[in-house]
Amino acid sequence: PTTIGSDEPLFSCFHASNPHIVSHIASSIVSSRHDSASCPAAKNIFVVEDHPIVRHVYRTLLESAPDLKVVGEASTAEEAISALESAPVPDLLVVDLGLGGMSGLELIKQATDADAGIRVLVVSMYEEALYGEKALQSGAHGYVRKKKAETVIVEAARTVLEGDYYLSAPLQRRIVGQYT
Repeated sequence: PTTIGSDEPLFSCFHASNPHIVSHIASSIVSSRHDSASCPAAKNIFVVEDHPIVRHVYRTLLESAPDLKVVGEASTAEEAISALESAPVPDLLVVDLGLGGMSGLELIKQATDADAGIRVLVVSMYEEALYGEKALQSGAHGYVRKKKAETVIVEAARTVLEGDYYLSAPLQRRIVGQYT
C-alpha cells in the first residue's frame, strides 16, 4: 500500500524558511510536538496488550509520530470494553490477540459491532497464516507480527487510519489467490 513513510521529518508540520527558527523549534519539540494550525489533529489510538512493557513500547513508537496519540491502554479485553464505554471512541484500536479472558478476536467483533467506523490493527505473536484471516473476518483492518512491530507499527497505523488494509505480501497473495 502507498503510505506516508516513517522517515518523515519530525518537524514536517512546521513551515519555516529561517534555519534559526527550525533550530529553535527543534530545541522546544518536547513541549510542542506540532503546530495544530498547520497540521491535522492527531489521531487517537487505544492500545490493548497484556504485557505492560510491550504497551509502553507501542506507545513510544506511535507517539514518536506527530500525527498519532495514544489516549488509552488496557491489559485485557474486558478492561478495554469498560474504558471504551466511558470515553470517546478512538480512531484506532491496536489489539493483541492473546489476552487473558476474552480473546482479542472477540474484542474486535464487539468493538466493530458497537462502532462500525472504528479501525483496528492487530499486533500479535501468532502466525499471520493462521490468524490473519480470522482477524480480518472479525473486523480488523491490518495485521502485524510482533517481531516486525518495531519497524512497521507507525506505517501500519497510518495505513489503517487512512482507510486501507495493512497486510504482509504473503497474506495479500493468499487472500487474492482465493478469488482468482
